[in-house]
Amino acid sequence: VDEIDVDISISYRPLQQQNVIEQEFIRNSIACVAGKQLADVLSVHSLESHHEHAKLVCLEQEVVTALNHEFFGMYFSEWQQSALFDDVRLVIDAVIQNQGVAYLPLLAVDAALNRESIKVLPNYPQLSQEPLWISRKSGKSRSPIIEQVFQAMIHMADKYNPTIKKKKKKSHAGVAENSRLA
Repeated sequence: VDEIDVDISISYRPLQQQNVIEQEFIRNSIACVAGKQLADVLSVHSLESHHEHAKLVCLEQEVVTALNHEFFGMYFSEWQQSALFDDVRLVIDAVIQNQGVAYLPLLAVDAALNRESIKVLPNYPQLSQEPLWISRKSGKSRSPIIEQVFQAMIHMADKYNPTIKKKKKKSHAGVAENSRLA
């Protein structure tokens, strides 16, 4: 966190800098999802025959990751690919329109799940993603709004992190701060 220009940082790893308060911010999982109608069709068929009744919709970055190649090879080697998109919003739209199933971050599909326009498919493993971390300068902020935004973001993230428990943790300045650890 740059004391001159950066007030809040969100990153995939803790910054581990002096005079910085860091908290695990959001944990997310990737789940296999389908549009409501397609999910209903798949629910009456065995898992082994899903590839006969649906296609796979992919996010381009998923296809180029070696770990995902291994995972997709294990579970989806017999599936035909319906589409390859470079934008998660396009994948979500395709899934809502029942064009296929996709592995998507649950936070990205939260609104569609709440509207019940898509469903998480049972019997497919959920993959954990690396947590995001939120950091800010310890001590007094340049503006009271910075602390308010930091606390508001933590509060909003709490509803997505039911398994993270509040514990005391020292900041890198040595001052005890509230932190959330898994």
